[in-house]
Amino acid sequence: MKARHGKSGTMAKESVTFRVEAGLLASVDELARLFERDRSWVLNEAIRVYIREQQAQLERLDEGIAQAERGEFATQPQIDELFRQIRALP
Repeated sequence: MKARHGKSGTMAKESVTFRVEAGLLASVDELARLFERDRSWVLNEAIRVYIREQQAQLERLDEGIAQAERGEFATQPQIDELFRQIRALP
């Protein structure tokens, strides 16, 4: 997906309206105040991070499916070691 830029070289903007929980909006406004940014900047940043994380998770799932289709599975000793490490966590 190509980014669209306006005349000044900044990203073109579009308006969107959606409902948000009052507590979330208060948190957005607090972050905007702390970062000395406006509400739109905080919301755009949150959306960017969410999309990046979801895309990464989907890529990991696709890779896992591809590994399974190739017959690449963990051995029982590998699984046992993983559970041993998890149980040892504080």
